[in-house]
Amino acid sequence: MDDFEAFRGTAEDGFLRTLDHEVELMLAAPRTSQPTTTGVLHCIECRRPWLDPNDRWRLKMTDDSPPVAVPYCARCATREFGPAIPRKRS
Repeated sequence: MDDFEAFRGTAEDGFLRTLDHEVELMLAAPRTSQPTTTGVLHCIECRRPWLDPNDRWRLKMTDDSPPVAVPYCARCATREFGPAIPRKRS
């Protein structure tokens, strides 16, 4: 075993121990809310369903406590918030 293999084994063991501990904490914590499931997303403005995965929509967070993600189709998002800022590709 070379130095890299020894380091990798130690790093992975430490990571897995940390991950195991975090999972134990999550499982031990009481649930504060029930998980929710959603069917098809609908634009909050025009109620159009999001059926095409290539169609880019925007999610905006409300000011509520806790915040809620609200979906907007591209047309309504542009009308409400202006054009999307293109992401830089690396």
